[in-house]
Amino acid sequence: MTLEPVERGILANQFLSVLPDRQRDMVAKYYGFSGGAYTFAAIAEEYRLSTTRVQQLVTSGVRKMRRLLPPRSRPKEEPASSY
Repeated sequence: MTLEPVERGILANQFLSVLPDRQRDMVAKYYGFSGGAYTFAAIAEEYRLSTTRVQQLVTSGVRKMRRLLPPRSRPKEEPASSY
C-alpha cells in the first residue's frame, strides 16, 4: 500500500498530535516534517538544551507514537532447548 504525500502528512500529524507541543516540534524538525530536517545540535541550540536531552525527547516521542500502531504479527519463536 503506497500513500500519497498528502495522506502521509495527515497520518504523520495524527501521530504527532499525541505528543506535547515542544516534543512534537522537536520530532517534526528532526524528521523533516516541518520543512528540512534539523540535527539534534540545531534543535538543542534553539531550545537551549543539550543535544543528549533533545535526542532523549525525540526518541521518547517516537516510542509514544509507535505505541499507537497495531502490533505486528510475528511468528512465535521456539524456546531455546536446554541441553
